[in-house]
Amino acid sequence: MLSRSEVAAAVESAVTEHQKKKDEAATNGKLVHAWAEAHARGVMLGEPRPPVGDDLPDQVVQGINAFLDWIEESKVKFLATERMVYSKEHGYYGFADKVIEIGGKRYLGDYKTSGGIYPEMYFQVAAYRKAWEEEMGPLDGHMIIRFGKDDGKFEVTTIDSYEEDFQAFLACKRLRESVTRLGAR
Repeated sequence: MLSRSEVAAAVESAVTEHQKKKDEAATNGKLVHAWAEAHARGVMLGEPRPPVGDDLPDQVVQGINAFLDWIEESKVKFLATERMVYSKEHGYYGFADKVIEIGGKRYLGDYKTSGGIYPEMYFQVAAYRKAWEEEMGPLDGHMIIRFGKDDGKFEVTTIDSYEEDFQAFLACKRLRESVTRLGAR
């Protein structure tokens, strides 16, 4: 039978190890995201491609290569990067990662570093698109560009539920405002 201190040490070790693995996994996706952001900015400024260091984990290099394959195969043209968007009509702002052109069509793209694509991501990118369109004019679509937090894998999801997702965003916004208002009592 283990003593209390042995149990406490085992629990602490398990928690610490889990957090270490979680942080390492998150770092992989963030490294791919940061490289892709630097690459897009460099392309727009006519600068050379950022280096891919020998010290990067294999998963990060795989993610970068998948991103490069996608922009080459899709003939992506970067139009804007890390742009603050503001909706005067609906009273919110955020930062759109990309506006790109593919096949003559303009898309807002939002980078995500995660283990998957989740519903709230659809709402957020729809809100960014709506704010962009208020300021800059219509886009042809929007997408989520995901860099896997665990494996560095790369995935692009083009979204076709714009209005529905934007209405869901507004509902979430109203709910948050109500909860905040009630919490202030």
